[in-house]
Amino acid sequence: MASPTDVRLVSQVELIAQKTQIYETLVPLGGQVNHNTLSFIRRAMAALDKWWQDCDDLHRQSMDQDALLRKILAGELQYAKLWVLCVTLRGVAWDKMNFDQRELAFQARDAASDCLSIFLTSPEYRYALTLRIMLANLRRKLTERDRQQGIITPVPIPTMPVMPPPPFAQDMIVPSPFNVDPTMPAPITMEELGFVSDRGYFSPSAIPLWLQEKSLDDLGLPVNGSDGIFLQMNGSNGWTGDFNPMPEAW
Repeated sequence: MASPTDVRLVSQVELIAQKTQIYETLVPLGGQVNHNTLSFIRRAMAALDKWWQDCDDLHRQSMDQDALLRKILAGELQYAKLWVLCVTLRGVAWDKMNFDQRELAFQARDAASDCLSIFLTSPEYRYALTLRIMLANLRRKLTERDRQQGIITPVPIPTMPVMPPPPFAQDMIVPSPFNVDPTMPAPITMEELGFVSDRGYFSPSAIPLWLQEKSLDDLGLPVNGSDGIFLQMNGSNGWTGDFNPMPEAW
């Protein structure tokens, strides 16, 4: 193929074709899991593994293991496996799952964790810092919800892979002690983000408004509209460079 992007285009077409066949087979089952279902899922997972291996072999000819396109491909494999399992369990009540359904749910959890881990640990993935902030906020909100409901032993939340903060984020980190506005949530610590740093907090002013929304269920636009989504070039958030407009996610 002429370029790595050609490989990616072909890989996406092939993945869509596979997912279409999987969807048309699983949806009519309505969440029913039996021996035939499990056999089909194993074949589907093997086909996805082969899809990834064939495409990755083509990428390997021109790029190293940590290249962005190879990381994206690996993430798409895990996301596709998560999708297969979610389609299989569509319509199933979590508190009425049988053994096989619970096993598939655990596999889905593992696939989601693997997908996040791939992107969180990739130095080339632009939105890794955004994912870490979102997960840190989610952890806080779930912990607070459990506290309000009197839950003493909450469901554990997987920890994020530990690594140094990206170079471009150095100016967004402030030392402790940090003067905190008592009317606002405490700033996110480096530990919460899974970063190893001798400084203490991630500057609240560096976090775009759409990541500061208080409601866990609010999926609408930020209060300041598109200004809170798109990157402000050479702005106060510490990001500079010659990039086209993109979501303000570093």
